[in-house]
Amino acid sequence: MARKKIVLSYIGNDLNRKASLRKRRKGLINKIREISILCAVDACAIIYSPNNRVPEVWPSPERARALLARYLAVPKIERADKELNPESFMRKRINKIKEKLVRITKENKQRDMRWFMYRCLAGRDDMYRLDMRDWTEMDWVINQVIREIRVRMEKFNQWDRGFKNDEI
Repeated sequence: MARKKIVLSYIGNDLNRKASLRKRRKGLINKIREISILCAVDACAIIYSPNNRVPEVWPSPERARALLARYLAVPKIERADKELNPESFMRKRINKIKEKLVRITKENKQRDMRWFMYRCLAGRDDMYRLDMRDWTEMDWVINQVIREIRVRMEKFNQWDRGFKNDEI
């Protein structure tokens, strides 16, 4: 049975907040341990709590210090490539969305031009109302359609030759 979605907001009640922190901290450490074992990677966690003056460290303070020292020994330029903070995450996400927008816009333009070409061939529209950029796009669309027709004709000819060879 699926859990109901929780609302991510500050928990006002002190007792509930402390209980939630205790449960979630345990779950977080468990997940880090699982990832470390399953993926054969070194991992550690340092969790500061407003209730405890000493942070909780997993797996041990010594191993966490060694892992942190190893991490800090890597040049900052190399670390920056692999680090993921909210700003870099959002920047990557925005770039992906922009690339997708450009691709979809291009596909829509080509689809519109193809539709317009078919309307012109059917005599329902006039190609002379295109501007120079659209003429270039239309030229590309027409050449693309011709390439698709040639590919289909070649497949048909191969099928036809194979069919005739079977008769002999």
